[in-house]
Amino acid sequence: MQRTRNLILYITMTGAVPGCFFSQLKEQQEQCDREMSAMLTVPTDPPVADLSGRWACVYQGPEGTNNEALDIVQNGSRATVTMRDGYNNSAVSDGQVGGNVLAWRYEGGSAVRFQVDPSGRMLDGQVRAGAAGDCSPNRYTCTRH
Repeated sequence: MQRTRNLILYITMTGAVPGCFFSQLKEQQEQCDREMSAMLTVPTDPPVADLSGRWACVYQGPEGTNNEALDIVQNGSRATVTMRDGYNNSAVSDGQVGGNVLAWRYEGGSAVRFQVDPSGRMLDGQVRAGAAGDCSPNRYTCTRH
C-alpha cells in the first residue's frame, strides 16, 4: 500500500513516465534482495553460545515500538525460531547460527540478523521487510529470560 501511495505521489510531483519508475522500483527491489541475502549469511565458526530459550525483544520500526518474544531451539548451527508478537506466532525452522550471528528469513520475505553478545544473554540486530515493506532496516534488541 505504501509503495502504491509513493508511486502516485512520485508520478504526480515529477511527471515521471511510469515505465521509468517501474524500472527504478525493480532496481531497488534487486538491491534489497542483495542486502537481505547478505544479512542471511553467517560465519562458519561454531556458535559462541547456545541461544535456546525464551527471549524478550523490543522491535523499533517506522510504526513505533513493539514488545515481542522469541522462542529459540538451537541444535548446533541450526535454529528453530518462533516469534510471538501479540498477534501471531511465526515459526522459522531454517535459522542459522555461526560465530556470534543468528539469522533467518520469515515466510513473508523478511530477513532477520542478530549479533550475539559474547555472554549469550543479549541479541542486537535488524529486520528488513523486503517485498512486504520498504527494505529499510528496523532494529531489534532482545534479552534472555
